[in-house]
Order: sequence, then C-alpha cells, then structure tokens
Amino acid sequence: MCIRDRDYPAVPEFYNQFAQPGALARHLYRLSNDTLQRNAMLEAFDLVHERMRVDRPPSEYGADIVLKHLK
Repeated sequence: MCIRDRDYPAVPEFYNQFAQPGALARHLYRLSNDTLQRNAMLEAFDLVHERMRVDRPPSEYGADIVLKHLK
C-alpha cells in the first residue's frame, strides 16, 4: 500500500526472490520493536484511517443507491 504524499510505501511488499525467510524475519524484528520503521508504518495506518473515515457507513450509501433505482 502506498500513500501518494509519502515517499515510501506504508507496507513494503516482499515477493519473488525478496520473500526469503531471513529478509522477512529482519523486517518483522524491526516492526516488533520501537523503531523508525514501526513508527512510520503506524503513522501511515493512522493517515489511511483518517482519510477513509466517512459520515455514514458505506453500506448505507449503497442501500440508498439501490433503493433509488427500485423506486
């Protein structure tokens, strides 16, 4: 997941040759302690949560649209 106004991804991706046990273990270790990487990820998740907040649940918006088409 990448946030446009940040210069690094909120959640790094590990795939193909990068999905090695050692690399994953080092990354998880950094996230399990109070590190810059952990704090950056938590701040990014807070930002995502803030930006995705809505006044009404999305299901209510969807139900309104369906009801308008049924009338």
